Formats: sequence, C-alpha cells, structure tokens
Amino acid sequence: MKGLKIGLDVVKGLVIFLGAVLAIMIASNWDGSYADSGWKFVLENVPDVTNPLNIMLAITWIVLLICVVAAAAFGILAVVQNPKKNVRALAGIGLVVVIGLIAYYGMADTSLPRNLSEAPPGDSMLKIISSGISMFYVLALLAIVALLYLEVSKLFK
Repeated sequence: MKGLKIGLDVVKGLVIFLGAVLAIMIASNWDGSYADSGWKFVLENVPDVTNPLNIMLAITWIVLLICVVAAAAFGILAVVQNPKKNVRALAGIGLVVVIGLIAYYGMADTSLPRNLSEAPPGDSMLKIISSGISMFYVLALLAIVALLYLEVSKLFK
C-alpha cells in the first residue's frame, strides 16, 4: 500500500505541475482583445491558447478515468473482502440505479423552448440531460428527507 501511495503522490504532483505550466502558457498567450471576440473565436482561431487547453482537457479526462477505475476497483475489493458489512452500500447503489432508470424512462422530456439561439441537441441528448436533472431533484429531495428524519429522530432519543 505504501508503494501505491507514493506512486499516486508522484502522479498527483505531475498533474499539478503540468496543469500549472499549461495554465501559464494559456495566460501568457491571452490577449485582452480576445474578450471582445468571444470564446468561440478564440477556440477556433488562436492555437496558442487552444493547444494547451486541449492538453489540459485530455489530462483531465485521463485523471477522471483513473479515478473512476480506482473507485470501482477499491469498491469491488471492499465488497468482496467483507460482503456482510457492505450490504447497505450495495442497496444504496441499487437504489441510485433504480432512480436513474425511472428518471430516464419515466421522467425524461425532450421538449425545448422555441427561442434558442443555436441549433438544439438531438432528442437522445435532451433525454439524457432531462433525466439527469430529474434524477438530481429526486436524490436531493431524498437527501433532505433523510436529514430531516435523522435530526427529528435524534430529538426524541
């Protein structure tokens, strides 16, 4: 485990260093007139800004992928090592999956306001966005209810 921690610290340091260098490259190549041109103009016509930004985005996706894989691997390892202790966590994950499926298949909406300035995304993307928002509302409501229940139950103990 100590070797893994050292390796992760080295990766973290490299990501921080690369992010700082790329941020300095973006800031040093930024011109005050770009603000008047708009971000779309900058992303399409100024490679001195977009190239470091693209590298930063690629690093972000790679680190996100590493984090997701690590979280899944450590979660599966914890469940395999002690399944009885982690039954509640598995039930919670199952509940979130069920709420996600209900939000996607039952609550998603593909309608848009009429006065959009740009071309609308496709129906499948609208359904994903709408179901994500619906899922957020349901989970937020459940979290508030759970917090209220816990606080009220503490009052009567």
